Amino acid sequence: MHAASDWLRTGTAVRCAERSMNIHGVQVSSAEVLGDARVKIWRRLTNNQDGLDPADAERYCRTVIRRIVADLLRGFEHQPLDPSPGVAEASARDVLVAPPLDDGVESTLADGVRAAIEVACHAQRWITSAALSFVTLTQYPDLDVTGAPLPRAGAAPDQARIWPCLWFAGKTDGVFPGDGSGDPTQRKRLSRAAEQVKEAVQLAAASFRLSQVSL
Repeated sequence: MHAASDWLRTGTAVRCAERSMNIHGVQVSSAEVLGDARVKIWRRLTNNQDGLDPADAERYCRTVIRRIVADLLRGFEHQPLDPSPGVAEASARDVLVAPPLDDGVESTLADGVRAAIEVACHAQRWITSAALSFVTLTQYPDLDVTGAPLPRAGAAPDQARIWPCLWFAGKTDGVFPGDGSGDPTQRKRLSRAAEQVKEAVQLAAASFRLSQVSL
């Protein structure tokens, strides 16, 4: 995973993403495509005990980038905000949908997840900011978020929490519905941004738990 992650941070990776988007006429940022590639590769390697040969990392990353751009061309095929929990999500869910983390052990857990989010150094800073806010709002759900947009009543807890996190992180351009309504493109942007933040938190939770097991 380290070899793939390192390559995805290079200028060559950026040019690869931009070239593929230009060919297909897809208009999103290369940082978003590379962020999605990093998540997809992490998911694949989490379920594959054989890992990835570092010598094959670049070729594999290029293939993943092309597939992501093809998915974008077909209409932003992304998972819903609240998919059925898998292995990584199960680790994160213990942290993210538990009651307020107000005792010593749970506070330590939340602090560990925050630290893991910061160490991850996401290429898009708004992801780091929104992910940190997501953990904080999970720990302290009564925090005042006045001024931030909120979904309609009846939304799932994760959905209600993610809106202000994106808003305060500055992820506002075309993400939230205007005048109480939104079009399919806006909803795709919101779903995609929310998924990126949840992935960041899930990866951090899994990383922290693994670090505790190895102690």
